[in-house]
Amino acid sequence: MFELFLKCERVWRYPAMGGPPISLDWAQVSPLADGLGVPWDRDTIDLMQAMETEAARIWTAEWKRKNPPKTTPG
Repeated sequence: MFELFLKCERVWRYPAMGGPPISLDWAQVSPLADGLGVPWDRDTIDLMQAMETEAARIWTAEWKRKNPPKTTPG
């Protein structure tokens, strides 16, 4: 399962104005699973969503740390 997640490194969706990845492009994940011989079932989807959620949380926290909100003097 983790191999499938690693192979999805190029199928993340990004916001139009820049920022951290927001989600996997699920239309591209299923063919990757088929190609790797990973069954595309509820268990696979649940595990992939859990990994996706955690990765997005980490990337968002890192992006916010590197891009703090601008403050106005005053």
